[in-house]
Amino acid sequence: MRAIAVVPSLFVAVSVVGCSTPAPAGSPEGAVATVAHADEGKGESCEADKKSEPPVQQAAAKPDRDQVDADGVIRRGAKLSEGAALTVVDAVAKAADLDGKNVKITGRVDSVCQAMGCWFTLANDGGPSIRISSKGHDIFVPRGAAGRVATVEGEFKVKTLSKEQAQHFEDERPLKAGETRKTFTEDVKELSLAITAVEMTPAT
Repeated sequence: MRAIAVVPSLFVAVSVVGCSTPAPAGSPEGAVATVAHADEGKGESCEADKKSEPPVQQAAAKPDRDQVDADGVIRRGAKLSEGAALTVVDAVAKAADLDGKNVKITGRVDSVCQAMGCWFTLANDGGPSIRISSKGHDIFVPRGAAGRVATVEGEFKVKTLSKEQAQHFEDERPLKAGETRKTFTEDVKELSLAITAVEMTPAT
């Protein structure tokens, strides 16, 4: 993911309720963070799940995480609404007007949470990234979904992500060749989408 210049330290993220447990103060250095929990009041987090149940039980508790339909499309949540979707770049440009509204966005999956598949980011080539998480922490996608084109729909929010949350997301992100982790020393602003629906078409 990549930092964007919408406002100082603004990171874009479209979120499907991700993990929000803060990372330890001495977390390794890493790349950009984007979205916080869409539903922070529930206290849901990957860390909490990992501590409360062993890996085998955890996988069994999310039986649909790796489910792919017969046509090769990954579908989760409700059915997407009719009509065109915004690109990531368009959503970033209209962030102030979209805050609090239901929005449909499309983009290529760039990174997926490697703990549970509970969040992922969207990126347009050369453009800003967006993190996606689900409102009820009930949408999970395959950890190998990077490269697919996803269309997501949900409530758009302009938020502030604490440095601990930003670091937590950064530490769960798979690194690309030649990348190093970033260490966050201050809170960052973000754009998030608490989604209720997602479709991912096969990578092309």
